Amino acid sequence: MIEVDPPAIRALGETIEREVGPALDACADLLESARAITHSNFTSVVPHLAVAYVGAVEFVEEELRSKREHLTEIRSRLSSTADNWEATETASTIATR
Repeated sequence: MIEVDPPAIRALGETIEREVGPALDACADLLESARAITHSNFTSVVPHLAVAYVGAVEFVEEELRSKREHLTEIRSRLSSTADNWEATETASTIATR
């Protein structure tokens, strides 16, 4: 018989978000610091670098935002999985008289 621990499944989602979320937030803060370097600093050297810099910062910003959303979604889905498992166990348990 398969043994499943729904509270452990819920805890996994919470742990993932708690452990990874702050790292993503710290990266977002670092990226904000990088925005302080204006693209005009690159135009005097090579204009293509200015375009690449702006594009890279915007790309990474979107990636960080989406990864943060994914963390929340993972936690939510793991919680739903645990809820569904508990509901299934309850519904399929034979009650003796």
